[in-house]
Amino acid sequence: MKFNEKTGECLLALLRKREVEVRSLVVRQDGDVVFSHATAPFPLDHVHPLYSVTKSFTSCAVGMLVEQGAVDINAPWVSYLPEYGAKALDSRFCEVSVRDLLTMQLGQDAEPQLQGDDDWALGVAGKPLANDLGTAFFYNSLCSHLLSILVERVSGQTLDRFLEKRLFEPLGISRWWWEHDRQGHATGGFGLHLSTPDLAKFGQCLLDGGTWEGRRVVPSDWVREATRKQVETRPFYPDSSTEDRNGYGYQYWMCAGGGFRCSGLWGQLCYVLPEQRLVVASSSATSGSKPVMDALYDVLCIEPNYRAACPEEELPAAPDKAQRSALDVLPMPQGAAIPTVTRGAAVATSPQGAAAPTSSAKTATSASILQLFLGQHAVRESHEGFTSFSLSFDEPSHGSDCFAKKGATGCQVVEEDAAGCQGVEGDAASSQDAEQGVAEGSCLKLVIARDGKTYEVRAGYGAWAPLADACSGVGELFPFATASAEVIEPPTWDTKTTFGAYAWKNPSTLEIVSRELDETRRCVVTVRLDGNHIVLEIGVQNMMCGLAPTRYALVSDLRR
Repeated sequence: MKFNEKTGECLLALLRKREVEVRSLVVRQDGDVVFSHATAPFPLDHVHPLYSVTKSFTSCAVGMLVEQGAVDINAPWVSYLPEYGAKALDSRFCEVSVRDLLTMQLGQDAEPQLQGDDDWALGVAGKPLANDLGTAFFYNSLCSHLLSILVERVSGQTLDRFLEKRLFEPLGISRWWWEHDRQGHATGGFGLHLSTPDLAKFGQCLLDGGTWEGRRVVPSDWVREATRKQVETRPFYPDSSTEDRNGYGYQYWMCAGGGFRCSGLWGQLCYVLPEQRLVVASSSATSGSKPVMDALYDVLCIEPNYRAACPEEELPAAPDKAQRSALDVLPMPQGAAIPTVTRGAAVATSPQGAAAPTSSAKTATSASILQLFLGQHAVRESHEGFTSFSLSFDEPSHGSDCFAKKGATGCQVVEEDAAGCQGVEGDAASSQDAEQGVAEGSCLKLVIARDGKTYEVRAGYGAWAPLADACSGVGELFPFATASAEVIEPPTWDTKTTFGAYAWKNPSTLEIVSRELDETRRCVVTVRLDGNHIVLEIGVQNMMCGLAPTRYALVSDLRR
């Protein structure tokens, strides 16, 4: 099947219908880019965390050393790092081969907790094995990290530096970066940050047997062996995990619809289907690769998963111009620009999300309700170090970009002017703002204080509004599980801008959502008037926080 613009638009429409948040998508076929798309506020060429897609890059480095004769995959890992053999709690660890690590058959049944200056390899060596070597598949990022340390020991270079000249430069990839543990090792199981177009280049190189534009980059024998089934995974996953039951190679997953994929948390994906000369790369914030793969199978009519996810669902036709424009921006909260009290009739919701009264309704806004939300609120009895939170309509700085949803007229990036963030839609919202003394198009700003530091989000109404890059976004309240055990130093060119959008769901409830460049996490903030109190709840999705909380509730006494 030829993949073209219409195919891509149908795929985007189906993903949106299924509420799968895909932020960027690049499709290559027969060596050419045949479709690409980015969903605002995410630029197509911005890097994002690949999570476990990183493992496939680690595999390439091992393959290069195997070709050189420097690594034997059947040799024990400790033969290259004997100091860890002396520290092994279980003697069987000394027999773990490089192949056992490549195929996730280490024998352990959980990853060790990692904190502070922990030696990650010692965390593995100090944990007993639950199964004999080579008998049980357990997906373990520490297997890949041991491979990173192996590459470093044998080559004399960290994994990222080893691949810089041998993989990234030959592919013409200049913008990337890699996280490290506190011992200085590049994290082998996750930690690579790369743009979707560059990830698609990597997939093309694999599709072409390890070559790029006629130049050998990755050994062809390694690509062939790494991307075919080496071990069975079916016994270790339920029937519903259709994309995890098809076998595993050397840090690559086999796919139900044929081909193979590199997969990372929350839907980071590089799918290669040799029989159709197809590469699909995407960055997402969803439950995993399966929702993206199911939609792709449906659009491409690939068995055995074709229509399996929603058998009664009609596949969408190619979207029209207005629908296509709506796909260019992530959905935002629906509701009113300010708390609105309706008398005499129900409030309808306009296509732009503004609260629009029916013809018989008489809508009045309440300044007193709005004022209860605005201002600083001291937090009662916080056991997590929170001291206050505040809400205000800001005076936006000139020249920042807002990504606005423009209803049927299309989606566009608009510049702020002195009036503020130009995301508000409709006459109803404008008149309501005027009654409250809120400048039309102003952005709402939330600031949360914790342990002497502030965490912020700036939110537009009907628009994704950016927070100044110097500020700490609310997402930083929810670090990745291993963050304290890592050295995470993004390059200066990697902006991690936080974007926000808001709406009042009803007069007593405000919702703010945030997105961040180079992060998958999505924060949802709910602020509600609750009798004697004002309550703020903030939670995170698409972030693995380990033992740390994923939700906080802050309570403040209402000022009257």
